[in-house]
Amino acid sequence: MDETLSAPTSPMPPRQELHRAFTVPDVELHQRSDGKRTVTGLVVPYNVPADITEVRKGQVISYTEQFAPGSMDRAAAAPNRVMLQIEHDDRLERLAGYGLSFRDSDAGCVGEFVLHPSMADRSVELLESSHRGFSVTFQTINPLWGTERPGELVTRRVVHTRAVAAVPDPAYADAGVLALRAAADEAAAVQAAADRQVAEMVDALMFLRSNGQELNPVQMRWLDEHGVNLGQVAVQN
Repeated sequence: MDETLSAPTSPMPPRQELHRAFTVPDVELHQRSDGKRTVTGLVVPYNVPADITEVRKGQVISYTEQFAPGSMDRAAAAPNRVMLQIEHDDRLERLAGYGLSFRDSDAGCVGEFVLHPSMADRSVELLESSHRGFSVTFQTINPLWGTERPGELVTRRVVHTRAVAAVPDPAYADAGVLALRAAADEAAAVQAAADRQVAEMVDALMFLRSNGQELNPVQMRWLDEHGVNLGQVAVQN
């Protein structure tokens, strides 16, 4: 009997895109002999712990995170697959360029990007003024997302980088990390809006009923599906 077939298994944590923003101490802009312009800067610092706070299934989890040397090797192997964006925006008109190379340094991973000619002037203006930060969009492969424990130091050893975005200066200098929670905030806003719609519909149907109008079967079924007991409402009123 093959014991591997009967061995208990645990579900793998899902792959989750994460965003980490860092202040770029020195952004270098160059013009190559072929006329293309490039931007070079520190994309991810190595071995610099930063506090992270996440919300998972309604629970807050806080831990410390750092990136290990070599964690960006996947980006180095296929740099042209890493997009350079203006802020976190996947629209084509906000695509500033693409990766040319990623290399390790004593400070961390240094990325060089080729700017698209149509966006070069605007990108240079932003990078030289307001957008002095790089924000990395990545999936963590080792360790997997969801395995972090409260209070522990998590070292990202292998990550898959999809994009680097030029962003306004992060709130914290140097290796200050912003754990962006846009998805969670959006989900909470959608749920709040749905709850308001349900409450408004209940109020409207109760108003009709209190004014002597009999509710039709569809309205009654809707109230039942949303857990509204007309008998209990009548007693409370």
